[in-house]
Amino acid sequence: EQGNYYFENGNYKNALYYYKKALEINEDNEDAKRGIALIHEDILFRRGLKLFNLSDYSNAILKFEKSLKLNPDNQKALEKVEKCKKIIELTEKAEELYNSGKFEESKKLFEEILKLNPNDKNANEMINKISKIVDLMNEINILYENKNYEDIMEKIGELLNIAPDNKYITQFVTEIKTKAFKQSLVETFVEGKKLFNMDKYEEAMSKFEEVHALCPDDESVVEYLKKTEKLLKLKNESTELYRIGKYDEALLKLNEMMELHPGSIYPLINIPVITELAEIVKKAEFFHKKGDFNN
Repeated sequence: EQGNYYFENGNYKNALYYYKKALEINEDNEDAKRGIALIHEDILFRRGLKLFNLSDYSNAILKFEKSLKLNPDNQKALEKVEKCKKIIELTEKAEELYNSGKFEESKKLFEEILKLNPNDKNANEMINKISKIVDLMNEINILYENKNYEDIMEKIGELLNIAPDNKYITQFVTEIKTKAFKQSLVETFVEGKKLFNMDKYEEAMSKFEEVHALCPDDESVVEYLKKTEKLLKLKNESTELYRIGKYDEALLKLNEMMELHPGSIYPLINIPVITELAEIVKKAEFFHKKGDFNN
């Protein structure tokens, strides 16, 4: 009776003491045996429950099943075993979906797990993690569309910090970096051609050299690079020849520029000026030789 009293009040330590005392007096005491079994059953169930709340489902199942051996009719233990097995199954599926990049589907399964166990640490962490991943991937795609390549690299770093081992994300990052890299080079090359057409050869050269350093075998880049180098040389030579009064030679250089770059404004403006100046000089020399200083 004392054992039952303590058992009903949850004082298992005292209950066990009196049940054992009862068995010392009568080893066939069924009430004492049943009381001890119920205590062991409840202890195992509570340990299983604790493991369940810690998301340690495999070990929780072991405790619940041991509890069921002592009392096969324990409905709570049966339900917990089923919940544990269901959560393990859902976790495996959710992680498989996560690893294959099906983040939204994975998230839904982790949310189902939380319905079975709101304390599931892994499910809570994965839901937060997936939300961040999806947001970052969307941001990266928008940045790519807006050609904001510097910010893309920052967001990629954040993404890899969150999920460094996810193969799908690694592939996504590789593809977006490759596309951004190629697009950035194309834009740099286009910018270089614009500067080239504006006769800003020094600035154009800088752009072409930047692209050439990364794509040394690109024939278009090599062609523009050589052409720009030649035009710069001709421009500098014509300027120097003009400075020292060698106008005919300066005109030859400017005409070479026109042939190399028909749309160039620099020779177009300077050829008429130097031609006129050269003619004035020739006339002056002619009259000087004749001794006609009035003309």
